[in-house]
Formats: sequence, C-alpha cells, structure tokens
Amino acid sequence: MFEHVLSVPADLKGELAQSFPWMVCLFPMTLLGGVGSGALESRERFLLANTLQIVGTSLGQIAPVIAAVLVSPSLTVVIPTLAVMQAVGTILTFVFVYRHEGPFSFRAFDWSEARTLLHYGGWVTVTAAILPILVSADQFLIGSLIGVAAVAHYSVPMSLVIRTQTLPAALGRTFFPRLSSLPRDAARGLGARALEALGYGYAAVCAPGIIIAPVFFRYWIGADFALIAAPVAQILFFGAWINGLSFVAYTITQSEGRPDLTGKLHAAEILPFLGILWVLTARFGLNGAAMAWTLRCIVDAFAMFWVAGISKRDILDAIARPTALLCGCLIAALFVGSNVRLAVPATVLAGLISVGLAYAYSDDLRQILTIQFARARSLGEGLIRRVKPAQSA
Repeated sequence: MFEHVLSVPADLKGELAQSFPWMVCLFPMTLLGGVGSGALESRERFLLANTLQIVGTSLGQIAPVIAAVLVSPSLTVVIPTLAVMQAVGTILTFVFVYRHEGPFSFRAFDWSEARTLLHYGGWVTVTAAILPILVSADQFLIGSLIGVAAVAHYSVPMSLVIRTQTLPAALGRTFFPRLSSLPRDAARGLGARALEALGYGYAAVCAPGIIIAPVFFRYWIGADFALIAAPVAQILFFGAWINGLSFVAYTITQSEGRPDLTGKLHAAEILPFLGILWVLTARFGLNGAAMAWTLRCIVDAFAMFWVAGISKRDILDAIARPTALLCGCLIAALFVGSNVRLAVPATVLAGLISVGLAYAYSDDLRQILTIQFARARSLGEGLIRRVKPAQSA
C-alpha cells in the first residue's frame, strides 16, 4: 500500500513501515476501551466513564507531543508513544470495571447472547457506515460543482454547528441504559419528556447561534469569509436542531433492540438525499447544499419519530414553539447582519426568550433551572455575608 497505492514521500516510507505495527495495535485497544466504557455506562457510572475517557484522551494527546520534543519528532517515536498511552488508558478502564463489576469469567460466555449481540451490532455498523456518507457527501459535491476553495466556506460552519450537538449526543448516551431497562410504556413516557426538554434546551443554543453567526465569523476569520459562511451556518443551525431531537427517537429505537429500523431508514435516505443535494447545490450554491442537508435532517427526524412510536401530540409539544423561535431568529438575522451593536443585544434576547420558553413549558427544565437559580442565589448570599464583615473591619 505504501509503495504502490498511497502517495507517501520517500523520506517517510521507512518511518511509516516501522510505525505501522504500532498503528495496528491502536484498533483492538480502542475496541476494548469501548467495551470497558460501555460496561461502566450500562451501570450509569457516567462520571467515572467520562473521567477515564478524559484522562485517556489527554494522555494520548500530551504524551506524544512531549516525546516529540524531548526525544524525536519521528513517527517511530510518536506513534509507539501514542499506542502505549492508549494501552494505559484501556488497562485503567478495565481496572475500574473489575473493581465495580467483579472478576471476569470466560465460563459466563453465552453463545446465544453473542449471536444476539452480533446481530444487533451488525445493524449498528450499517448505520455507522452510512452516516459519514450522509454527513460528508455535501462537501464532496461542493468540491466537484463549485470548487475546492468553496469547501472551506462550508466545512468551517458545518464543523462549528456539529460541535453544538454535544448536548443531544450526551443526552442520548445517558438515556440509553435507563430506557433499556424500562417497560415499553414507561420508556415512551420518558422519551416524550426527553424530547420536550431537548427541544427547548437545544433551541437555547441554536437560536442565539443563528443571530450571532455573522459577527462571530467576521471577527474570527474576516468580513469576506463571514459574508459567505454565515448564511450557511444559519441554515445549518436549524437542521442541527431538528437532527438533535432525532437522537431521542434513535435512542428509543436502539434501546428496544431494533437497530435494523434505523439502519434501513438511513440506507433509504442516501439516493434521494444525493439527488436533492445535487439539484440544490447546482441551483443555489453553498446555501443550497445547506438547505439540502437541513431538509434531510427534517425528513430523517420525522421518520425516526414515526419509527420510535412517539405520538403526534408529544412531537408538537416539543417542536412547535422552538420552531417559531428559530424561524423568528432567521428573520431577525436578515435585519441585524454583522452589526455588533444590534447582534449582541438580539443574541442575548434570543437566549432569554429560549430560557423563558423552557421554564414555562418544560417541567423538567423548569425544575433544573429552579435548582440552579436557588444555588446561584445561595452562592451570592454567601459571598455578600463574607464581604460585609471584611468591609466593616
């Protein structure tokens, strides 16, 4: 591969050849680390699982840099260091799994359970293989129709918007073990509550983001870049919001042992999405590509709601008011533009409206906000009590 297929500079071929066995070692260690993390998450030990993940990721990022500075920047030093740190993180994870779950026993291996898991995992793999196509096809098509230079004006806002999906992804991650252990009706009720809370909570991120996007790109990269990238980000924020809500339906379906439904649904989306993407990109450029991606997210979300069996009433309660807010922000953004004096107050107002809607219409978010307000008030009163004696002295 290195000699005849990949374009590798001659001075790097030797380093790559020596480093490659270490690269291969990363794959099984990553899989085992995922098994260990999954075992902890299945017991809802999320703090421990996240702490171990942060430690492992930090070791994998920092140790190779230190090795490159102190020893050599050669791949024969950096890659083995990364592999060793990955091994340390995996071993550390299994130490904690052993402590909390007890000793491992190969006698407990169940072939029938293994077949069930492999069937389940096979459909999860189908979804995992298709999603990158649905997510990145627009950038390949932009490079083909408009030019490689235009990809940056699309990929930067796309990367920024996708980062905001940490919130729904985290909810789905913590949601899965609880749903898996509940009866069907109870799982549906919890799913409806999660959908409503996420609809208002994630809108509090996306709505201000729509308004502030032009100012953000203007001061981060430049006015010329913002002129092209900001409208793309504003369209993508809407798609990201509805796509975030589909995480709830996706998790419900997975927790019921039906990953085949999501796999088949995503497979059915590929060709229609590519066709619409081609037409809209050719007609409207980067904004057309963003519209095609958002349209796919909307169709995918409602299809996932239907597959998961979420009622129309629960869907309407979760999306009606946040959708109106997001549309209002899109309209407001046309008038505000990149004017800082208008954009900042409008962004703050959008955030306050989002929080107000969450407090008024989501029982779960109201409870969370009430607790946080009480804690903030208690903290403020404590600081005042400490300051007054100091001022008197």
